[in-house]
Amino acid sequence: MKLKHIDALRGIAVLLVILVHTSQSIPGISLPLRYFSKYGQMGVQLFFVISAYTLCLSMERHQGEYFKLLNYAIRRFLRIAPLYYTAIFFYMLWSSTKMYIYLGNLTIDSKYNFMNLLTNFLFLHGFYSPANNNIVPGGWSIGTEMSFYVIFPFIFMLFNKITRRKTVLYLMLPLIMLLINIIFQFWFQITTGFSADNHAFIYNNLINQLPVFFLGITLFFIDKNQLIKYLNWQLDLIIFIFFTAISMILMFQPHFPCRGAIMPFLSGLSFVFLYNFSSKKNFLNHQALMNLGRVSFSVYIFHFLFAWDLSRMIYDYLKSFLPKDILLVMCFIITTILTYKIAVITENLIEKRGINLGNLLIEKIKNKSVS
Repeated sequence: MKLKHIDALRGIAVLLVILVHTSQSIPGISLPLRYFSKYGQMGVQLFFVISAYTLCLSMERHQGEYFKLLNYAIRRFLRIAPLYYTAIFFYMLWSSTKMYIYLGNLTIDSKYNFMNLLTNFLFLHGFYSPANNNIVPGGWSIGTEMSFYVIFPFIFMLFNKITRRKTVLYLMLPLIMLLINIIFQFWFQITTGFSADNHAFIYNNLINQLPVFFLGITLFFIDKNQLIKYLNWQLDLIIFIFFTAISMILMFQPHFPCRGAIMPFLSGLSFVFLYNFSSKKNFLNHQALMNLGRVSFSVYIFHFLFAWDLSRMIYDYLKSFLPKDILLVMCFIITTILTYKIAVITENLIEKRGINLGNLLIEKIKNKSVS
C-alpha cells in the first residue's frame, strides 16, 4: 500500500534537514529565520516517526511469510546498506580531494581509520562516539535507525498483544519509554557529567530517540483502530502547532532539565498530528513534495555537498552584495534542486538495485524451502 501523504511527509522532513544544514553555512541571518532554520534538525524526528509507522505497515503486510524475520532483515539491510556504503567511500574520497585542494596533501583523513570504518560498516557507530557522525555526515541517524531495526520486531509483537479493551496502552508505552529515558539521562549525567543536552553522542543514541520511534508505532495502531478518527483536521493542525511551539521554545532553553530527551519527543508528538492532518487534507500532498519524499534517503545522504561546501562558496562570493536571508533562501533552493537531481540517479542506480536484490534473495529462499 502506497500512501501519498507519507511520501509528502518524507519530503517535508528532508527539506527541514536541508534547511538547518544550509543555515550553518550562512552566518548573520535574521533571528526569526535562524530560529526556524535551527528547528529544521527535527526533520530527523519526522523521519523516525514515519519510519516506525511504515515498518509496521510492512510487518503486517508480510505477516504470513514463512521466514518472516529473515526476510525482514534482508529487506532492511539491503534497503540501507548499499547507499550508505557508497556514501562512506564517496565522502572519504571527497575529504581527500578537499585536503589536496586546500592543503596540497593527497592523503586520507585520519578519521577514516579502521575502527571508525568498521563500526560504520557494521552500523554500530551509534554506540561508538569517535565514529558516530563524522564518516558520513548525518550518519548518526542511519546508525540509530539500523539499531532500531534490530529490536523493532519484538516491539511490534508487544504492541500487537494489546487488545482493544486496553488500547490506552498504545498511548502509555511512548510515555513510559520517555520516562525511562529521562531516568537514564539523570543517571548518566550524575555518573559521567554528560547528558543529551550537552553531548551530541548521547542525544543521537538509540536510547534517547527510542521514545520517538515508539510514537510512530503508536500512530500506526491508533490509526489502524481508528482511535482518533473523531479529531477534525483543524484540531490536528492546532495540536501540531502547539507541540511544535513548545519544542521550539525548549530548543532555545539550554538549562531546561532533560531538554535533550523531552524536545525530540515533543517534536515527534507534533508530527503524529501532522500525519493525521495530512491523511485527511490534500494540502501537503503536492507532487513536488511527494517526488522529493520518494528519493529522500539519497537526498539526506548527499545534500551536505551543497548545503555545506557549495553554500559556503556562494556565501563568500555574494555576502557583500546580497542580504544574508536572501542568500540562505537562494542556497536552500540550489541545494534542494541539485541534490534532488543526484538523488534520482542514485535511487535508480543503487537504492532500487539493493531493494530488487533483497526481493530476489527472499524469493530464492522461499523457492528453496518449498523444494
